[in-house]
Amino acid sequence: METARTTSKWWGEFEVPHGQARTWHIGPLLLRVSRLAHEWRVSRQRAPIADHDAAPFSGHIAFEVGVLGKDTPLEESAEVSRYATSGSAETLRVSPTLPDRAVIFRPEPPIRVLPNQNVTLYVASPLWLRLEEAPHTFLDELPAVPPNQTWWGPSTMEGEPCYAARTHGRFRLEDTEVYQHRILTSVDVQNAADEALLLQRLNVPVRTLSVYATPNGRLWTESVKFQRSSRDAFAELHVGAAPPPAAEGAQKLCGPRDAGSQHTLFRAFGSLFK
Repeated sequence: METARTTSKWWGEFEVPHGQARTWHIGPLLLRVSRLAHEWRVSRQRAPIADHDAAPFSGHIAFEVGVLGKDTPLEESAEVSRYATSGSAETLRVSPTLPDRAVIFRPEPPIRVLPNQNVTLYVASPLWLRLEEAPHTFLDELPAVPPNQTWWGPSTMEGEPCYAARTHGRFRLEDTEVYQHRILTSVDVQNAADEALLLQRLNVPVRTLSVYATPNGRLWTESVKFQRSSRDAFAELHVGAAPPPAAEGAQKLCGPRDAGSQHTLFRAFGSLFK
């Protein structure tokens, strides 16, 4: 790798001259984007994450960004995509974004929220990267890690495909694991029912959320609140106007995929999980 550098900000606009490539190392993702004649070429491969990559957060999150020659060999495991263009632009815009489906979180172990109690827990959604030829030519959206898929609904005939994620459901921010390839959400669960809520599955509709970044490189969404007033699996969703106070100095990087659905009643808990 030539001219590699470590940074807390891997998103933005990058010059990729013809015959050269840029590389990103974000968590388990090794990404390389080459600019060739009438073509953008994107290769990606996965590197394993060791236990030391998750630690209580302090300081800046470090990413590697570098420049390679176009003839630098690829690993055999790399997945390569090619995008043809008649233009000659050499500016690539890379943006973090949330998944294109809701994420179903599975707390391990499950959490029992007592009657008439409120709890706040932190969950981390998988990261997607949006690639564009600046200023406005869309190339692709790529998950940092291939997502696990699941089904959410009362039966196999009623529901929708979603992505699945496991979580410890930490109640304190300082106890949450730090991953470069995930986006953190503060979730407030208000159980106003007269019986406990067994929180085995939690549906977070990430298409309604935006992505923010703090100066130290951590990615956040707005705060989310679920208000449950009866014994069933439904709750009222409220999306806050900003990330929680813990995300001090956060700046908005991208808006929600689905605007205008920030307050709604939907099936938030339980349901079929495969």
